[in-house]
Amino acid sequence: YIGSRRAYFEDTYRYSLAAKISEVTVNNLPEAVVGQAITNGDDNSGVFQLTVPAGANYTAIGYWNDNEGNLQEGIFEEGKVYEFVINVTANDGYEFTSPVTLNLDGAAHKISVYLGGDITYTKTYSFRKTIDKVEVTGVTEPVVGQAPTTDGIKVPADANYYIGSVSWWNIDTSQEATV
Repeated sequence: YIGSRRAYFEDTYRYSLAAKISEVTVNNLPEAVVGQAITNGDDNSGVFQLTVPAGANYTAIGYWNDNEGNLQEGIFEEGKVYEFVINVTANDGYEFTSPVTLNLDGAAHKISVYLGGDITYTKTYSFRKTIDKVEVTGVTEPVVGQAPTTDGIKVPADANYYIGSVSWWNIDTSQEATV
């Protein structure tokens, strides 16, 4: 009872009798190389049956994806991002622990798994050029008593980047200053 009212509480627990898998190994992932063809998987469906150790209680498939979820074909191109999505499924009577260690071609990753379900991991290959220097000009120190200005703040005309927004912040109040 809580006060004069009867209260009911219900807890739901999940208990599984499935054997637990705490470590998964997947080898021989395809590589992405600019100028080379994107392979279409084992049967030209876009899906690869990935290599797992003999006797493993799971299977693994993978497929090429762009960073917007579309299956990829053609040639790997400079300036683009590609993803190789890996999906590992436990055999009947087995489930993954959470976290589970996913070893991909020797590199270990800790993965959280919801209620023993499938493992999905995305390996990203970026062929975008790296910007190692950013130049911004026209920033002037604010003058006491005057509103700060963003006029004149710019980047070089031939830059591979742009200014998305500019704002001034009052360090004492952590508030954006009025421009």
